[in-house]
Amino acid sequence: MQTVKRVPDALVSKLRIYHALGSPRLRIVLSNIGTFGDINPLIAIALELKRRGHVPVMALPNVYRPKIEPLGLSFAPCGRTSTPQIRCSWR
Repeated sequence: MQTVKRVPDALVSKLRIYHALGSPRLRIVLSNIGTFGDINPLIAIALELKRRGHVPVMALPNVYRPKIEPLGLSFAPCGRTSTPQIRCSWR
């Protein structure tokens, strides 16, 4: 049988104050270096975070800037500066 630990009163008090003030606005950095298939789920998360009043920052390679900025999301370039190329290992 598991024992349930009691939450300290001081913590409960702080949590009540936190909830009374409302949720704070957070700046959240989402980063990935990959293809659009890797980036698209992050865009969906960022848009939902923005809808909830937070400030999502997309830290991605610069090649994705034209897709991110028109959505009204903050963009911070990171990773490789060159355009990714698709290479075939077979001929």
